[in-house]
Parts: sequence; structure tokens; C-alpha cells
Amino acid sequence: MKKSTILYFHLAFWSILFFSFFVSQFIFKHLTVQEYGKIARYGTYVIPISFYLGYLVAFQTRKRRKLLISIVAGLLALFAVIYILSPKTAAQLSIFFTTIPLWLTIGFIFKFFIDWFKKKEKINRLEKESLQSRLDLLKSNIAPHFIFNTLHNIDTLIFTHQNKASESIIRLADIMRYMLKDANVDRTVLQSEITNIENYIELEKLRWKDPLFLNLAVKGDFTKLEIAPMLLIPFVENAFKHSLDSNMKDGITISIEAQNRSLSFSCQNYFDGSSISTDGSHGIGLATVKKRLNLIYPHRHSLRISDSDGLYTVNLEITLDEN
Repeated sequence: MKKSTILYFHLAFWSILFFSFFVSQFIFKHLTVQEYGKIARYGTYVIPISFYLGYLVAFQTRKRRKLLISIVAGLLALFAVIYILSPKTAAQLSIFFTTIPLWLTIGFIFKFFIDWFKKKEKINRLEKESLQSRLDLLKSNIAPHFIFNTLHNIDTLIFTHQNKASESIIRLADIMRYMLKDANVDRTVLQSEITNIENYIELEKLRWKDPLFLNLAVKGDFTKLEIAPMLLIPFVENAFKHSLDSNMKDGITISIEAQNRSLSFSCQNYFDGSSISTDGSHGIGLATVKKRLNLIYPHRHSLRISDSDGLYTVNLEITLDEN
């Protein structure tokens, strides 16, 4: 809600309060308590009418300032004429002039907040739909080049290492199953996400030059926690995609640790800055992850990304839910 809107509500509240105070002084100056009570009983009948006028009509004309100003000015002029002719009649009408504006305002505010919550809900829904489309785009970006490379590597293994080729096909099938099935739910078991990452890494091993190229450390119990699917894999995928030559030791370092409800994820890789600057897909994945984190885990995560001295580092901490 805008600060100006909040200010208007404060001004309206205090204006009505002070207006009611001065009008009540004017009323009891010209009317007895008995006269006031008799007229006030009739005033209760205009409360629902005033409320729904404020709810339905005043809210629709809120942008027509000239019309509203003209109506208020006309009523004040009419009241001034009545006061000149008969102060007691003006005092009697003042009872309605305090009741009607008050309930018009209440009806207006009631309608305003209903529409505000509806608008906020719509924005959240559209944001989730947009985020889901970005997630679908992310999955489509990850799948093609990874699958084609993996199939090519498996084809090479079929004639040399049949057992390894068979194992790789099973891992690829598990990844595809995860992407098509498990990744379409709001939450998945953290162990499934970890297993998917491990399968991904095992298939990437098929094209490594140095067996010590990646250092992976996994620690903790992941079976009791839930996480939004496909939340960690973009960091891993980017690390492989933008790493330097795999003919090096500890080119990529990944650490995943779960303790109680806290998940700590760290991913480091040496990179070629020119490849990142010319590759537009690099930003798509990270931007989507950041938006998902802000939407799904507000105030429950910490994400720090740095890229200095040729080393790209991601540190992510999330407070997860238990299943």
C-alpha cells in the first residue's frame, strides 16, 4: 500500500473525529437530550444505506474528484442556508450529517480493503504463474544440451563399458522422471532433490578428464525435510556449464549439509568470464531461482553469490519444512 494512501486514511480518520466533536457541541447547544435521542433513532435506519452507498457508489466515484467536491460543496452550502433560516433545524439535520459521512467512509474503507486484498492475491497468483513458466523454461534449457551430451557419452560406452552404459541410462531415466513428475509439485522430499543432483553429477562424470575434477560433500539426514523442487540444480548445472577445462583438480566444489531444519548449500567453480557474459541462459536460471526463493522462502533464506578472481561462489542457507 502506498504511503500517500496510508496518509489519506489518517487524515480522514482525524478529520471525521474532530468534525464529529464540533458537530456534537453544536447539536447539544440547540437540542435537548430527549430531542437528540428521538431523532437519533431514525438515524439508525440510514446506517445500512450509507454503508452500501460508500461500499458501492462512493468507491466507484473516488476518481471523479470534481464531482465529489461539487457534491460536498453543495451540501455545505445547503446546510449554511438552513442554519441561517433555522439553527435548530440545522442541528437536527447535523445528526444525519454526522451519521451518513461516517458510514459512507466505513463502507468505502471496507470496499477498499476487499479490493486491495483481491488485487494482492491476483498479483501473487500471476507471479506464481509467471514463476512456473520461468521454471518450465529453465527445465527446457537444462534438458536438451544435457540429454544430448549424455546420450552421446552413453553411445560411446555401449561398446566399451556396457554395465556403465546401462547404469547411466537408468540415471538419465531417473532425472527425466524427476523433472517430469516430482518437479511439478510445490514441495518434494529433500532426499529426492539430492538424489537428482547426484545422478546429474554421475552423468557429467562421463566427460570429465580428471576424476578429481569435482569435490562433493553431502552430510545430514535429508529424508525428513521438504524443499521446492529444482531449486538447487540450476547452481550445479551452471557450475558445469561455465567451468574451465575439466582437466584440473577441484574445478568444482559442492557442499550440501542438513542440520535440524536448516539446509546449507555451497557451490564453487573456476570459470571463464567471457563465456558467462556471452551466454544469456546463465542469467535465466539464477534469476528464476532468486524469484522462487523470495516467493517461497521469504525471510527464511540467505543467498550470497560472488565472482572474484575467476572463482564463482554460491552460498545458500534455507530454513525448510518437515514432512
